[in-house]
Amino acid sequence: MTGKLNASPRREGAGGLGAGGAGGGGAFVGGGMLEVDGAGAAWYALSVKGREGAMRIERRPLREQIKDELLRRLERGEFDPAEPLNEGQIAASMGVSRTPLREALIALEIEGLIRSEQGKGFRFAPMTPKEFRELAQVLSGMEALALQLSDLDDLRRIAPALLEKARDFSAPRAEHGVIERYDDEWHDLMLSGCPNERLIELITSLKLGMHRYERLVVGDSEVLERVAEEHERIAEHLLRGDVAGAVSALHTNWNSGVSRVLERLP
Repeated sequence: MTGKLNASPRREGAGGLGAGGAGGGGAFVGGGMLEVDGAGAAWYALSVKGREGAMRIERRPLREQIKDELLRRLERGEFDPAEPLNEGQIAASMGVSRTPLREALIALEIEGLIRSEQGKGFRFAPMTPKEFRELAQVLSGMEALALQLSDLDDLRRIAPALLEKARDFSAPRAEHGVIERYDDEWHDLMLSGCPNERLIELITSLKLGMHRYERLVVGDSEVLERVAEEHERIAEHLLRGDVAGAVSALHTNWNSGVSRVLERLP
């Protein structure tokens, strides 16, 4: 499936995602027309310009990009979880039509991150400590699977860099925002050899949902304790080619991280 960019501007709604039957439709994006296939997936990569807050369109389904952008905006505090989402306003700010936005909202509802109410639209669902713990278990299992699917030679190759990064950031205490950024970068590197792209997309999406809960419980500037050696142990197992040992250490790392967040609850 390929996409074509028509440089001539078109009004939003003149050919929304999924419109036009087998011939395909389009999404109005930042002054241009993004052509899509009949299934409503946008695949052409371009940078949206001239519209404040508009997002960069990448070579993957538009609804997936919108879903991630919604979660990022929630993390930044742009949405009130108690208020229904204004679909028209959100679509305009992203530079997309309401069709892919609604597809993204439905996908988030399936994942349990938002709820829809008859006549009231969508709103983000509050996450309980139980849901947070269960989400962490799912993510831990998915990351373990990604490790097991990775080529052993690739894991051995990146292990020295993982070990070096773990030792460079060995502080026993740090601000939550700093820990979160380091953790995401370290885990991204660890899973960079996984050949299953869909699995990596799911991990990334679920982590965004998890971060939104963390930030409600723990502010970015709040100092937390951490066990720096946990990442070192994972890297050491990978260096030896011991994937089973790395998976076990990974589960330990996830469990302790979740405990450190939940213990901040009153």
